[in-house]
Amino acid sequence: MEVRDPEDVAELCNALSHPNRVHLYRLLEEHDGAFLADLVTMASQALPKPLNYMTVKHHVHTLAEAGVVELGKRDGQFFVTLKRPNIRILEGPPEAQTELSVER
Repeated sequence: MEVRDPEDVAELCNALSHPNRVHLYRLLEEHDGAFLADLVTMASQALPKPLNYMTVKHHVHTLAEAGVVELGKRDGQFFVTLKRPNIRILEGPPEAQTELSVER
């Protein structure tokens, strides 16, 4: 899915503007969704500074408001899935991450 409307692009960029939210997106992509409590554990193990439940829940709500993830209930617990699983977050050498190319 391509995002072209400037307001949609801005909302998506805002949702992914925090490194922890990008990390949560990648975890959800890797695990094809997760219970919120498990997402807290996975994020805390992977990041240098552990995240608590409320912090992860806040980030998930921000992503949900932008339509990036969906938060629902499964077996009485919150379950998070990607609503936009086709967002490509590229990794590369540091010099590639600092360059910005705009075509007109």
